[in-house]
Amino acid sequence: MPAKLAAKTFQVTDTQDSAKWQLTGAVTNFTVAGTDKKFDGTLTINGVPLSTDTSATQGAKLFDAESDGTWNDSHTTWNNNDVNASILVPQNAKVGQYEATITYNLTSGAPADAASATPAGK
Repeated sequence: MPAKLAAKTFQVTDTQDSAKWQLTGAVTNFTVAGTDKKFDGTLTINGVPLSTDTSATQGAKLFDAESDGTWNDSHTTWNNNDVNASILVPQNAKVGQYEATITYNLTSGAPADAASATPAGK
């Protein structure tokens, strides 16, 4: 099930003038409240499959200060460009109205996998 997340769905404001941050995400299992119905579906944002681990250190990196997006003229606020998202539902999932919780973690400082994350023009 594909979907389009519009530009400015994700916004990061840098008040420390460091422009070094990363946004990670994780998702819980999809469940139907009050039942034993659940499945471990794959939620993908920005081409990154989210895991069911909601800890800050294990979430999948969605964006960082150099990721696809735009900075305002003062380079203090970053917004994502249009992003593709999708959910993969396994064939053995039972019919129901499922819910899942997405946990986003914004970490300030140099991203763990990059020496520098300063946006162009800063």
